[in-house]
Amino acid sequence: MGKEIRKEIEESSEGAAVKAASFRRPARIAHRGDIWSGPENTMSAFWGAVRKGCEGIEMDIRRTADGKIVVAHDAGFGRVMCGCTEPEKRSIREMTLEQVCRIPLPFAGHLLDCFPDEGLANELYSYFPWDLDDRETIRARAMQLLSASEGLPAEERFERMFSWFHENYCDIYRVLKKRDGRLDHYIPLEDFLKWMDTQPEGFFAEIEYKEDGLVEETDRLIRSTGTARRCILFSGIDSVNQEIQNFYRENGKPDGLRLGANIRFLNDKTLPFLQEWDLYEVGLNAGTYGTKETDFLHEKGILVFSNLGDIPSWWEEMNGNGTDGFKTNCLGKYNEWLEKQVSFSGRCC
Repeated sequence: MGKEIRKEIEESSEGAAVKAASFRRPARIAHRGDIWSGPENTMSAFWGAVRKGCEGIEMDIRRTADGKIVVAHDAGFGRVMCGCTEPEKRSIREMTLEQVCRIPLPFAGHLLDCFPDEGLANELYSYFPWDLDDRETIRARAMQLLSASEGLPAEERFERMFSWFHENYCDIYRVLKKRDGRLDHYIPLEDFLKWMDTQPEGFFAEIEYKEDGLVEETDRLIRSTGTARRCILFSGIDSVNQEIQNFYRENGKPDGLRLGANIRFLNDKTLPFLQEWDLYEVGLNAGTYGTKETDFLHEKGILVFSNLGDIPSWWEEMNGNGTDGFKTNCLGKYNEWLEKQVSFSGRCC
């Protein structure tokens, strides 16, 4: 971080005022739902997150061939259908909404159930197919495959990795599917928004745009379902965040709608966004910020959401540095950890 930015943060952090939030802090935001309960970005994962008591859900959206919006992270199906007899080869953009939402997504071999004592030190571990072999074998092979494709886009690297597991562990997948034959599927954004409105007041969704060209149709759906107060709209792509900002600057926001941006770091590149954009919150990578940074952002009226960091040491730090919310792939494990902290604190008192 540049000296000028560091100086501004240190000067601004004194007496910072935290924007009032309608949720407990730090809010637990289930990343793509609870991926211990069901395939990511499906209703089984979303209901699993609700059962585990989260304050919000982070999910992803893409556009289909007929111009509709579907809840999905990847552009294709190679990762989420790994091990299927006939995985879908087309991309979401090449299929209609109805076609996308008919694709069966297996539970078997696709749920996260690995959490070592030190936590998931590498975010990538959340998506490895741990059930296929002993964990060290899976970790070593997955990292080797990812290293071999270094320099390619992240999604393409994962596609190649899961293609290898699909080809070399098809027999294991077959056994796993006999044990657990459950399936789920992606859903239209409209259905997700209607479901959100059945949840307790204050429950919110972070809606991440995975590509450009989604803003107008997403806005129409939010307005037609009356769910603006439930939604925080953001992207991890700067140009898409700019598109969102431009649209609402020109058209105005419906009451209650909030805008965010996953800027990941506070640096020379991202600092101007804080001045130029209408921001309710920003996402920062776990371990890259502390109390001075959260105070600096709070003084500007911006909340701080941590990008994952599913390790107990970060959970402890995050609970003391002013973080307002955090995206987690391990909601249940965090709940267990938090309960232990509360219990220990009670005994000490």
